[in-house]
Amino acid sequence: MDVSGTQYLIAVEAVAGTIHFGTTNVLSGSQWVAAFEQALETGGSVGCYDFAQKRPFQDTLLFIREEPGLVKVVPRSKLDTYQEVGLVKAKAR
Repeated sequence: MDVSGTQYLIAVEAVAGTIHFGTTNVLSGSQWVAAFEQALETGGSVGCYDFAQKRPFQDTLLFIREEPGLVKVVPRSKLDTYQEVGLVKAKAR
């Protein structure tokens, strides 16, 4: 948040491992945030963990921008659950 001014609320299931985002150049803080965010949004599945079922699973992550300066990051397969309990607005996709 200090670099981008954006707060990220990340779902408890999202326990991503290593993220490769394709540069060996020195990046400024804002460039790093943009590259990391793009890699997570477009890079395919990441490792997640379902605590209720006590099992790992692979999923893609959704970046939901409900208001300026706030991004909610949730596994795609858990979106309905987050919407049902009111943690993500119903219109988010």
